[in-house]
Amino acid sequence: MIQKWICGIAQRAELILKDGFTNLSKLIMKQLNDKKDGDEMLIQNINFLRKSNRNLRDILKQYEQEENRDSSVEVLLSKKGLPTIKYHDGHTSLFLHSKYDPLKESDQIFNKYNSSINECKNIIFFGVGMGYHIKLIMEKYPDRNYFLYEPNPTILYHFLSVHALNDTFSAKRYKLYTAENKGELKNVIKEITKYISGSVFLISHPSYERVFKEEHNSFLASYNEELKAEITNVKVSLSFQRQWLLNSIKNFKHTLNTPNILDIDNNFFKEKPVIIVSAGPSLSDEIESLQKIKREGLGYIFAVGSANKVLINNNIEPDAVCTYDPQMHNHEVFKEMIDNNIEHIPMIYGTTVGYPTLEKYKGPKLHMVISQDNVTPYLLNNPREKVGGVDDAPSIAIVILQLLNKIEASPIILAGQNFAYRDQDFYAKGIEYNNRAQKLSQNDYEKMVTVKSVSGQDIYTSEGFLRMKETMEKYLRLWNRTDVINTTVGGANIEGTTYIPFEDVITEFLTESVVNKKWSTQRTQSSLTAYNLHSKFKKLERCHSIHVNTIKEIKRTINEIDINNGKSYILPEKQFAKLDNLITKLEGNDFHKVFIKPIVRVEHEQIIMLSKEISYINNAREKSTKVVEGFGKFINSVDVNTSFIEPAFFELKANLGV
Repeated sequence: MIQKWICGIAQRAELILKDGFTNLSKLIMKQLNDKKDGDEMLIQNINFLRKSNRNLRDILKQYEQEENRDSSVEVLLSKKGLPTIKYHDGHTSLFLHSKYDPLKESDQIFNKYNSSINECKNIIFFGVGMGYHIKLIMEKYPDRNYFLYEPNPTILYHFLSVHALNDTFSAKRYKLYTAENKGELKNVIKEITKYISGSVFLISHPSYERVFKEEHNSFLASYNEELKAEITNVKVSLSFQRQWLLNSIKNFKHTLNTPNILDIDNNFFKEKPVIIVSAGPSLSDEIESLQKIKREGLGYIFAVGSANKVLINNNIEPDAVCTYDPQMHNHEVFKEMIDNNIEHIPMIYGTTVGYPTLEKYKGPKLHMVISQDNVTPYLLNNPREKVGGVDDAPSIAIVILQLLNKIEASPIILAGQNFAYRDQDFYAKGIEYNNRAQKLSQNDYEKMVTVKSVSGQDIYTSEGFLRMKETMEKYLRLWNRTDVINTTVGGANIEGTTYIPFEDVITEFLTESVVNKKWSTQRTQSSLTAYNLHSKFKKLERCHSIHVNTIKEIKRTINEIDINNGKSYILPEKQFAKLDNLITKLEGNDFHKVFIKPIVRVEHEQIIMLSKEISYINNAREKSTKVVEGFGKFINSVDVNTSFIEPAFFELKANLGV
């Protein structure tokens, strides 16, 4: 608070000339008392954050040292005697709040956004400042969910020195954030989008849009990016959550009898070049290079997705074909291999792959456990050894990239990885499906976006390809590898890779034969087996019976709450406590955790948010109504999905001979 002290002295310096040292001493004593009050307020807020928001407390801790604070921030008193902030940007000085009357300014902000706030359940504030506008809006709408982001930690520190959090922010549900860099900002945005359910409205303080223009743009870009990713993730989960589980169950008989690719002797791939061949339009340019590599054994060729079609049509047999798509028609990717009885090429499959793929392809198989699979880790896990696996991802190329990182292949070479269109081509020539032509459609053209190519030119791509590219880049940043090479002519630039034309890659990196054709038949001695498989399944059977009975008990309890709703204004705490215990029992059940929770994950997240919302409601009727509607919908979904998965569960039992 030293800035406030000095500033206050400067503002009233005329008293020194007018009344001499008497007024000066009174003034100094007042400012000392103000500083003491500020320190006490800060301590009070810090203790509050220590309990409620430890992460924010840790960020602000360093700002207790004055030398760590942003010197551009100056706290002054407005003409009305309320604290305001002046920001010096190196050229000009701008007030973040009115230097005359911050409260009147807050009224103006409220009136501007009142109708929009009235229609939204969640409010995001960009710019906290001294919090006047936020305080007013919270008083008018105490039942909303509030998310407060201050881009300048020093300003937030000064706010905490002046205002008590509990007194200023009256809403019961609010979260306060700041960030020191783009990485922290992305984490903040992720958390905000995770907690938001329903309509949302963003209020940017007018002064912040001018003073912190770059930070504001960065916030908006990150928010939009995360929102799109969140929407995509929800859509993918809703589309595939049942299929992931069903495939995991039906594929288990194959998984039980095939090696985990991560158990293969690491020496086959460690520091050996592996080429991930994708089906992008540029693959057609690399056929001669790939033929040379195959002919001379210069590197392992892993064909991902539809690339096998182009390779086999050009007499290039990949060292492995790789697949993970959970859709039922995924086997069409290997139609030519299946129709022509090509059964000697190893298939590396994700355990959630569409189960007809494994039924139809008769060649040797190796598996990799996908993160969406809860069944395989549960049944195969050994207390002494954990089942190795990879994350689910938007593209098979990203899944295989993870795999190669784990088995320490080097260099990793990308071919045909366009992540973009080329001319009018979606795929490499020779790839065509009933539901996806090789050429671009009118719909593709209408939804095009631009991205930079490996040569720095603007090229066209889709939102889907862009998301794949960004996901691959995320992993590359995480690993910080320098040996991932992109050979894709005319493809999108992939940050974290080095673009080198294929012929130069062969000359510089692929200089000797390294391929061992027997790699897929070798396993390490530590390979996992089904650890106590029968006893685990017997336990699952018992848990299944308990799970079914628990569903019935939950439905009866919800019905009791519904019948009693409206008969009394007293909260039916006994039934609420019973329901809470039953939900806890349900979620602790192994059958539920392995077979049901994965396919109701979206509904489960919604019920968590609803539980938090309900905890703030005191009105008996309102609380009972929300419990009956929300938990009733949830348990019905659990019941329906239990009936859906039971036939596959009993089929698995028969396959295992339990």
